Amino acid sequence: MRVLVTGGSGFAGLRLVQSLTPSHDVSFTFLTHPVLIRGAVGHRLDLRDRAATRELVRALAPHAILHLASADRDRATIVEGTGHLLRACEATRSRFIFVSSDLVFDGERGGYGEDAEPRPILPYGRAKREAELQVLGAGGAIVRPSLLYAVDALPPWARAVDEAVRAGRAFPCFVDEYRSPLWVEDLVRLLGCLLEHGEQGIWHCGGPDRLSRYDLARALAPAWGWDLRYLVAGQQAEGPGPRPADCSLVSDKAERLLKRRFHRVSEVVGGAASWGQAGT
Repeated sequence: MRVLVTGGSGFAGLRLVQSLTPSHDVSFTFLTHPVLIRGAVGHRLDLRDRAATRELVRALAPHAILHLASADRDRATIVEGTGHLLRACEATRSRFIFVSSDLVFDGERGGYGEDAEPRPILPYGRAKREAELQVLGAGGAIVRPSLLYAVDALPPWARAVDEAVRAGRAFPCFVDEYRSPLWVEDLVRLLGCLLEHGEQGIWHCGGPDRLSRYDLARALAPAWGWDLRYLVAGQQAEGPGPRPADCSLVSDKAERLLKRRFHRVSEVVGGAASWGQAGT
């Protein structure tokens, strides 16, 4: 199958491309961070450029597009770029999988399932929701992951924390913001499964732990070599503007499709997680 992955040099996109290359003809896009991935072909593309997007999709004629690119949360890339991709797909009839976010919710209650009404309060969440509506209108699939992490690489959200801790500065982590942190390999596995099965609709992708940012940082500290003395409890009120308090997800639907549950943070940090350990 010919597959195009947008955002292929990103935290999740890179791993997704690597996982797909053994069994698919994979191309990927990047904007500012070119990478070399064995078995895949990279293309520099600004999704805000409608003509360039159309030309690349028509030249590659992919059977499926997995859209992960967000270009540092730029609204035009998320909203307009998704529209450009969808219009380009009209000629190629490509299947479409869009990676959205748990931040499409307002965080007032948590435990969100796929049937919950999105009410984003952050600009990033609003942009993702606008893109979602385009994808749903075109018959594509939507995946809403929670806060992503890995033990062998820092996700974007952890870089500021890492910089502070390694410089010996205290970093306040919110104790009153809850998510369902997700091992990035679990997201990759779900995306591969959706690709193979041709699934549509909305899919939530969050880990089984409901953790605050503070508790997550402390749980991952051993893997990343962080000194716990510099991880201090903070409140959302100390940050810039309102944020969702609890965007935790219910991901039963995805786990039923995969026939396994997503991994707990303690399993990943403890080295118990692997692709072969289903449902343990």
